[in-house]
Amino acid sequence: MVTGLGSVDVSELVTTLGSLQATTTIGTPSGLIATPTNATQINLTWNTVSAAVSYKVYRSTSASGSYTQIGNPTTTTFSDTGLNQKTTYYYKVSAVGTSGEGQQSNPISAVTLQATLQSIAITTPAAKLNYNIGDSLDITGLVVTGTYSDGSTEVEGITVANVTGFNSTVAATNQVLSITVSGKTVTYNVQIGAPVPVGNIPVGTVIFGNGQALALGYVNNPAHIAEVMQDVVSSGNIYIITFAGNVINNSTGAILTDLSVLPAVTYKDANGNVEHFASGDGPEVTILL
Repeated sequence: MVTGLGSVDVSELVTTLGSLQATTTIGTPSGLIATPTNATQINLTWNTVSAAVSYKVYRSTSASGSYTQIGNPTTTTFSDTGLNQKTTYYYKVSAVGTSGEGQQSNPISAVTLQATLQSIAITTPAAKLNYNIGDSLDITGLVVTGTYSDGSTEVEGITVANVTGFNSTVAATNQVLSITVSGKTVTYNVQIGAPVPVGNIPVGTVIFGNGQALALGYVNNPAHIAEVMQDVVSSGNIYIITFAGNVINNSTGAILTDLSVLPAVTYKDANGNVEHFASGDGPEVTILL
C-alpha cells in the first residue's frame, strides 16, 4: 500500500495495466493490392502491420457479399489459385497479433485474365477426305478442339475460312490442308484426283464411306492401324470387295447389287500406291476367253 494523495493498491494497478495491454487492438493492413497473373491466379500484397504474427485473407465474389477466409500467411503476400477465368474477386485482409485478430481492411477487387489458346487438335476428321478435280472443300463432320492455358478444352467453331491449302484444280496425293484458329495450326491430308473408268477397283479391297479404299494387304499392315481406325471412325457404311468379286455391306453381310451407292474413292494398294475411282465403281473383273 502506497500512501500520499491517496492509497494505491500496486497489485490491482498491475492487473489493470495488464488488462489494458491485452485489449490493445492490432492495426489494420494498408496498401492492399490484388494483381491477376493469369486466368486462374491473383496475387495479393499489403503493408506490414507492427506486432502482427500472421494475417488472415478473405475472399468474396461480391463487394458486400459474404467473405470466406482462404489463407493465413505469416508474410505480407498471398497467391489465390484455382480461380475461374474472367471473374471478379474481392479481398480483405486482417492482422493477427498476440491479442487476437484486428479489423479487416477495406475490400479491393481484381479480375482474372482470359485463358489463352495453347494448341488445337483434330478430334474428329472431316467426313470427306477424297476429292475429284473441280470439287469444293467440304469440312462436314470436322471437329477441332482447343486446349487453353487454364487446362480447359473447348470445341472451336471452324468454317472453310479457317482452312488453307485446298486446291482441286489438279490431281494431288496427300495434299496438306492447314486449319488455323487464333494463330494455332493443325494439318490434315486430302487426296485430289480425276476418277478412272468404272469397274477397275481391285478385289480384296475395303471401301470406307469417307471415300478411302484400302487393299486388304494395306489394312492388315500394323504400321497403318491409326489410319485404318480413323477411316472406321469417320465412315458410315463400310464395304468389302471379296476376292470372288462380290461387294459386301460389312454391317449387314448382304451382297450389293446396286453399285451406285459406292462413293468416289482414293485407293491404296498394299504398298501405298494411290489410284482414284469414280462413285459407283465396282470390282475389277477378269474375263476368261
